[in-house]
Amino acid sequence: MALIEQAKDLAEYINSNRRYLNHNYQLFDIYEGNLKPYVDTILKASLSDHYYNQIKERIYPINILKRIIDKSARSYSNNPIREATSDEKILQYYEVAYSFNQSMNSADEFVNLFKGYALEPFISNGLPSLRVLPFDRFLVESDDVTDRTRMTKFYKYIGQISKQKNNQSRSVDLWFVYTKDEFIAIDSEGDIVPEYMKDAKGNDLNGENPLGFIPFYYGNRSKYKILPTQDTDTLALAKLFPVQISDLAGTILFQCFSIVYGIDVDSENMVMSPNAFWSMKSDPQSDKTPQVGTIKPNADIDKVLSFIKEVFASWMESRGIRVGSLGNSDGTMNISGISKIIDEMDTFEAIKRQIEYFKVDEYKFWQLQKNMHNFWLESGDIKNMPRLPENWQVFTEFDSPRPAISRTQEIEDVKKQRDSGLISTETSIKKLYPDWSDDDVRKEMDLIKAEDF
Repeated sequence: MALIEQAKDLAEYINSNRRYLNHNYQLFDIYEGNLKPYVDTILKASLSDHYYNQIKERIYPINILKRIIDKSARSYSNNPIREATSDEKILQYYEVAYSFNQSMNSADEFVNLFKGYALEPFISNGLPSLRVLPFDRFLVESDDVTDRTRMTKFYKYIGQISKQKNNQSRSVDLWFVYTKDEFIAIDSEGDIVPEYMKDAKGNDLNGENPLGFIPFYYGNRSKYKILPTQDTDTLALAKLFPVQISDLAGTILFQCFSIVYGIDVDSENMVMSPNAFWSMKSDPQSDKTPQVGTIKPNADIDKVLSFIKEVFASWMESRGIRVGSLGNSDGTMNISGISKIIDEMDTFEAIKRQIEYFKVDEYKFWQLQKNMHNFWLESGDIKNMPRLPENWQVFTEFDSPRPAISRTQEIEDVKKQRDSGLISTETSIKKLYPDWSDDDVRKEMDLIKAEDF
């Protein structure tokens, strides 16, 4: 059945995955830095209005999500080496035009956020460009009964447009839907939007995809589903930790002030002041003695912080990421303990797995790029370049990731090698400061020799 005839069903598929897209939208929004409104919403819903209004300016929007993703997305921390079976200069041209390593680092971040991403090569101002799509602005679908992970439809969210119906104007979402043979533009109500179904020269496409292939690469990390199952814990805990820390801020605020109470006291002239003197009188009609006392709120802040830290460490372990040692030597801890856990997270095994995925991703993407390149040549979008042969392939080799070790341990290991005569002082400096030039190393060695005298 042609896509045009399926328009209502396509819109239904989009609408049925609204929650999926919204979940990913929130993850991406927080990752981009917009955390505070989510924390504010939770606190406002769970606290009394009076208490919330007193602490709302003390919200701590500590964004652990960004630090965790940045720590985990390290597959492209060292630029991989790519080799083409021919036409090496064309590969190098696209690597530069696409800022490809930087783009793939974004893809690595999206893998850790959403378990998937999409790459879209396109022409912008006459030059090839590459767009990396986060998983809140596209959907994929499979009609393959033998392989439910093989993409046969790609849905790209374009944005909102104004729609006139029954003399009323309202905003609806615009989506582009692709198969290898067809392309249509629909709105979220399942109506065709023909003015967007044209090629770059303004020719009507009539529902056809002139490329003969889907012009997107979809990097899926699920082995079983076309839409990977979302890790709901990631979004929940990204919000929960700053909520708990903000709760502590409220606790600290109220622990700063004791509650003063009076029993059978005439409080008319009592004023809170550091040098105030209160003369208390009991009710003349009563034989009771006036009393004044204080109530000091108390919460074990260290135990609450310790609980937050333990939960965070357990969460990381549940994701297959080994964390550093917990707690300080004296048994106490502070909020910097969470930062220390992130610094000492050992993502070695996770990065190794991702590198193997990205080797396959890159191979398949460059096959897509071969087709795009030849289509752009035929359509005149690019000129003065040779056509790529059908057997053109690109293979990518990554540096092996290194297990996480502390700087102290690294210095100790190098010192042992030097003291045992296995390496020289010059080699020791180069191992500890690989970014230094030979001149920097020589200057440092001269300073060391000068100190020895």
